[in-house]
Amino acid sequence: MAKIVQVRRGTTAALSSVTGAEGELFVDTDKETLTVHNNYQAGGFPLLREDLNNLAAGAVGIDKISVSGSSAGQDLKVNDAGNGLEFGVGGRIVSYNTYRFTARFTAPAATAEYTWWTENFNRTRSDSSIWVVSDTPCFELPNGVYVGVAININGYKTARGLKHFRPNTDTTTIGFNTLVTPSEIGTTTGNIAIKHFWNWHYVSGSNKPFNVTNFQGGGSGLGLDNRVSASAITEGHMIVMEIV
Repeated sequence: MAKIVQVRRGTTAALSSVTGAEGELFVDTDKETLTVHNNYQAGGFPLLREDLNNLAAGAVGIDKISVSGSSAGQDLKVNDAGNGLEFGVGGRIVSYNTYRFTARFTAPAATAEYTWWTENFNRTRSDSSIWVVSDTPCFELPNGVYVGVAININGYKTARGLKHFRPNTDTTTIGFNTLVTPSEIGTTTGNIAIKHFWNWHYVSGSNKPFNVTNFQGGGSGLGLDNRVSASAITEGHMIVMEIV
């Protein structure tokens, strides 16, 4: 007949004050696990169960997670199969900044590239993509809907994501929703210039994409409205995001 071997046992509370001999085992009947004693630690050391059910929530600190196989700047994320975790690029915004364009700028008729708005953005990583979302309220379209309006991001020029809204003949909004990659803008970190300009790929003519930026009250004329006070003025806006 088989022999049954039982060790000393008790509830978590009952064992919390017990100091067993070195190498002595107890069974915690609440946690359903063994506790190993060393002759001085009251309550001993509970062993982790295979199902982890006796592991308290939040008990594992970030310093206990292995980073083997990962590299700097990667995220811990759910894998594509949705059945595990892995380190990789998480598609996250690592930095951003916002800008305002408050000028009542009168556009000149230009015969070469002409920039009307420039801002510097502090790029923190050489492997990041840059996402620019901008809008500038404008008055009138003297040369039609497009005269090479484009954006220059760290020397890379494109009209990708150009937004041009024209609800009537007097008003418009010009802006961009543009994402550029490191292969397009290079690996420069620190301040990179972001410029809104027109006459990209200029061929001929004296061109301007609008007459005046921003609308204002307190007068009559280009982009002005005397039905409201001069303190009512629109603003251009831009948000620049750095993504990895």
